Amino acid sequence: MKSLFRSKPMTILLGILIWGWMSLIARSVRWKVEGEGPARAAWASHKGIVIAAWHSRIMVLPSGWHRNMKHWPGEIRDGAMLVSLSPDGEAVTRAIAHLGLHPIRGSAGNKKKAKKDKGGIRA
Repeated sequence: MKSLFRSKPMTILLGILIWGWMSLIARSVRWKVEGEGPARAAWASHKGIVIAAWHSRIMVLPSGWHRNMKHWPGEIRDGAMLVSLSPDGEAVTRAIAHLGLHPIRGSAGNKKKAKKDKGGIRA
């Protein structure tokens, strides 16, 4: 079953479904951005900012921020998101591409798999 979900056609389909879900949420949720004034000021005065979120918000944050930030001054063409290097991260990579976000692939290492490079340092 794992190989089915990690196959290229399935990751393409999952990417489209995830993006569709993100788009639906972005359009149907009433967004309240706290601290928008300071965030806009930081955006305008710096060449880049980092936005962090809990894993439980990973499916909502890209579409919500993209929906709100596209009205901010300047361009968000360099928006990016950290995505796992694992095959499971491929569907998320495809989904965020529809939002105009670039993937940065890599994640923290696992102590149990110390010899396996997960790309966290490069990311």
